Amino acid sequence: FSSSNNNTVSGNTAGSNLIHGIYLNASSNDTLTSNTINSNSQAGIYLNGSSNNTLTSNTASSNALNGIYLFSSSNNNTVASNTANSNASAGIYLNGSSNNTLSGNRASSNSYSGIYLNGSADNMVVQNDVRSNTEYQIYIIGASSSDTVQKNNIVPSGTNPDSGVYNGSTIVTNKFTFSRNWWNSTDTGRIKKVIFHAGGGDSVIWQTFRLGQ
Repeated sequence: FSSSNNNTVSGNTAGSNLIHGIYLNASSNDTLTSNTINSNSQAGIYLNGSSNNTLTSNTASSNALNGIYLFSSSNNNTVASNTANSNASAGIYLNGSSNNTLSGNRASSNSYSGIYLNGSADNMVVQNDVRSNTEYQIYIIGASSSDTVQKNNIVPSGTNPDSGVYNGSTIVTNKFTFSRNWWNSTDTGRIKKVIFHAGGGDSVIWQTFRLGQ
């Protein structure tokens, strides 16, 4: 869909395509709900310069890149209650996209990260279940700033037990709010170990934390 607005795409299966499963380009106020988007050669759901859309209750798994990909000023979207598992890159990837809300999603067993924020600011990441992704559960890089990540289950993979959060933001003075998450532990020393600050310091504010899932 290109420059397509105010549409609803519901209950479809989009699999084994040569590029993406579902693609929105410069489109707004669309609703994608209850679709199954698996085994595509690039992304499962790809939004390019598309804002004010709602993605809910979709399954985007086993795609050759990201499960759900928001790119190039795809802003003010709601991504809720989706499943993004076993993709070859990230489960949910925001690239140059801001003021989005990611809530109630499950991102697990992806080959890179569960949720990836690249040059993306002022996003709200709340009440997601992010676990068992190979590299990191949540990965922050580029000029990302002021993202809030709260009330999530952040559970490192068994093969990489320190793979909680990677903060490689180039804005080294920026603080990220990561309070009230469950880290698969109540041991503060253990929680510190699963959070990596590329610029040093303590840029991920993880206190207080939840005592269970």
